[in-house]
Amino acid sequence: MKFSTRLCLCLAATLALCGPAQALTLSLKASCSVTGNNTVLGDVAEIMGDAPSDLITSELGASPVLGTERTWDRTSIQSALVSKLPSTKIDWQGADRCVVKRPARTLTQPDLVQALEKQLREATSGIGQVHVEEASSQDTVLVPEGDYQMELTLSPTALNNAWATATLRISSMGETASVKALRFRWSWMQSVWQTTRDIALGEMITHDTLKQISMNTLQRRQALLLDSEYPRDAIAGRSLRTGSILLKSDLKSRDLVKKGTPLRIHYNRGGVEVIVEAVAVQDGAKGQLIQAVNPATRKRFLARVVDDQRAEYVQ
Repeated sequence: MKFSTRLCLCLAATLALCGPAQALTLSLKASCSVTGNNTVLGDVAEIMGDAPSDLITSELGASPVLGTERTWDRTSIQSALVSKLPSTKIDWQGADRCVVKRPARTLTQPDLVQALEKQLREATSGIGQVHVEEASSQDTVLVPEGDYQMELTLSPTALNNAWATATLRISSMGETASVKALRFRWSWMQSVWQTTRDIALGEMITHDTLKQISMNTLQRRQALLLDSEYPRDAIAGRSLRTGSILLKSDLKSRDLVKKGTPLRIHYNRGGVEVIVEAVAVQDGAKGQLIQAVNPATRKRFLARVVDDQRAEYVQ
């Protein structure tokens, strides 16, 4: 009897030290809307009375994808909070379950085209005019209701093809909401050179033989000669008909120096510019390396053509 009395007293003392189990009152909402990728306790329920300050931000699990919903009942919420409140009894009020919605709307075609054209203008450095003819996705593009950010990444070959692809990333509150693959068709109008008359092989290209026109450069696979690349000191590398659009491959640099032409070779020796008379051993265009020879010493060396009478010593 004495032993039993002593055991009861010990158990009573232990229970007195531990105290009663903690209780938490939660009032569950019938429904709510979320914007982030994770649903927290504060989204689905109101906390009644005293509770840890960070309890309201405790994550329950992943939010539904854009435009869908997910239901949290009392049991699933309590299971999600076990690690946070292992010995806490929850007294429930309110609804039996909460329907969590993630509102979204469909991205309109004009919004998508506007975003693509903005990205294309940046990628083309504002040269010429870009226009998206059509854009499509593998499925409907949804964006969160309210504020969101849209990021487009063009494929590496997008600027070379009329049909191109891009990756669309939709974000909200710093979190990625969705990622979609896009395919679109676009035009890039640029100013190019067109011949105004027939030009013979080897004929000098001059302003009166060309005019500028605007065209969709994505329609040509060949490297077109753009207006910013006026062909100075160039000759026709092939015969060109009137109305031909100039390609880079249509031109050759005009030889300023011919084999046997006397040249003044300039080079720097100890900070002093030295000029030596020489003779070109081969033809050469402006900026081209050619061989030259010093008539006095018969020594050959390389020089870079500057104009029809001058070159700079290379070695």
